[in-house]
Amino acid sequence: TDDTLDERVHAAAELREGNLTGAIARLERSLAQRPDAPELRRALAFAYASDDRYGQSLDQLSVAIQRQGRDERSRLASAEILIASGQTDAAERLLVDTGTLLPESAQARYRLGRLYQSQSRVPEALAAFESSVGGTVLIGRDSLYETIAALRVSEGEFSEAIAAYRLELE
Repeated sequence: TDDTLDERVHAAAELREGNLTGAIARLERSLAQRPDAPELRRALAFAYASDDRYGQSLDQLSVAIQRQGRDERSRLASAEILIASGQTDAAERLLVDTGTLLPESAQARYRLGRLYQSQSRVPEALAAFESSVGGTVLIGRDSLYETIAALRVSEGEFSEAIAAYRLELE
């Protein structure tokens, strides 16, 4: 409805201004009017996470996922919140499950690669990054190939690194 849209616009403005309390209150009111709106749940989850209320953030995303299991954005947001709150094992499971449920989700595989990279799990990171190459990723392909090449160099796989750098240049 127009009222809900208006509340979301005001909530977004309050988030930009750093008024988390006001933004959360507006989003909670909007969600009470439209409890089946995953975009409202994601916005509220983001606001909660910005306020270090990770449990409440994950609760909102969990409801969104339960209501619409193939909701890629809520799944990816949930993984990011899990990582931010130090729950990397749970984030890994969610990203792996998302990749299985949504094989077209290059974003899930890319973020899994980033998680593995942050844990110095280079072979797993390489596998995840390389499996994301065929899909749509939010970063440029050149950056993705550069990451793959750098990881290949770190593993002493120089010919594979050169091949990745060539793809980056193309």
